[in-house]
Amino acid sequence: SILTVTCHAARRSNYFYWNGYSLILLITLASFCIFAIPPHFTGNRIQISCTLLLTSITFRWTMNRSLPAISYLTSMDKYAIMCIFHLVILCIWHAILGSLIYLLIPDLRVTNDMWLAYIDQWVFMIAINIFVIIHIILLIWLYLVPLKHRREMAKKDLEYQQSMSKEKKILNYTLLSI
Repeated sequence: SILTVTCHAARRSNYFYWNGYSLILLITLASFCIFAIPPHFTGNRIQISCTLLLTSITFRWTMNRSLPAISYLTSMDKYAIMCIFHLVILCIWHAILGSLIYLLIPDLRVTNDMWLAYIDQWVFMIAINIFVIIHIILLIWLYLVPLKHRREMAKKDLEYQQSMSKEKKILNYTLLSI
């Protein structure tokens, strides 16, 4: 007699998409709202940027504590780190903008027709375009790499079930499913 045991174990990815990726995405998207604050309110911009940065770091730390410890970076870890770098870059931009306003504008008030306001608008447009492009690339990568493995395993599971049903008919035994 022969006993064949196979096991296919995979994490449920929907949990990670909704509780990981989407929440990190929302925290990072909130960083673009900061550009609605006038440039001369640099303190407010930096304060909100740093709050979002700390929120993102805390969220990543909390997610890592709720998952089993592993010695490599998952795609969600890489995504969270990328978003943290995005938030850091925007914090640095707001600090640079504040320094330029302090050094170049005597009354520290930026109006819409000043060159610093135009630069701030361009930085916003460039940042959001880069963010969108990175996310398009990420979605393509997720479909082509991690989800490809999932599709292959589903195909193998189906082939295995079909082969087992054929063997069951040939050998006339009962397939035990747990």
